Amino acid sequence: TSDTVLGVILTMTAVLGVIFNLLSCTYFNHLNPKNANSAFFKKLYISITVTDIAICIALFPAIDAAFSSNREGILKSSRPVCVGSFIGWWLLSQTSIILVELSYFDTSLI
Repeated sequence: TSDTVLGVILTMTAVLGVIFNLLSCTYFNHLNPKNANSAFFKKLYISITVTDIAICIALFPAIDAAFSSNREGILKSSRPVCVGSFIGWWLLSQTSIILVELSYFDTSLI
């Protein structure tokens, strides 16, 4: 069914997102900054990758609902947890957007 297809896509997205963002975080963590500006952007890129890892992990309620038979998942029984997880995911995604926008000021990439 379409729910299963959605669940598989979300699962693959979450797993690959965690893996590749962990690799990126490791890469940025091993960079040696040359000055204060480089150190700032190193921290910014690490923040972006950590936020993206959290976004991928926050997909769990949607993955759970996609694979459940009644499309409710385990979090449906607790409305505050369900609403809180959605708000948390939304805030994480907005934070990621802001952090990526800040990275456009990195002139060393130009």
